[in-house]
Amino acid sequence: MVEIVLQTPYKLRVGGHEYTIELSLVPRESNWRGETNHLTRKIRIDPTCPIEADKECTLWHEILHSINSVYNDGEIKEREIAELGEGLFQAMQELGIRIILK
Repeated sequence: MVEIVLQTPYKLRVGGHEYTIELSLVPRESNWRGETNHLTRKIRIDPTCPIEADKECTLWHEILHSINSVYNDGEIKEREIAELGEGLFQAMQELGIRIILK
């Protein structure tokens, strides 16, 4: 197993844009574990998520949102992003790659 530890805030380039990944509370009423703001270029992952694997899966999901925004003008729908995120998370797990947010 390869563990990659990302110290937050972490800078991630998507196309010509720099997104900041941070551990930050996401409003409880949203019932989300993360969110991406394309105007501020911030990806927020909720640190209170009790299952570490859910944080990692959410990170992949939100990274896909940023890729979708930059390269596809947001054309990929939420359901497809969710499916791709789960698939990417599973593939990384099968390859023995784990991302830990600190």
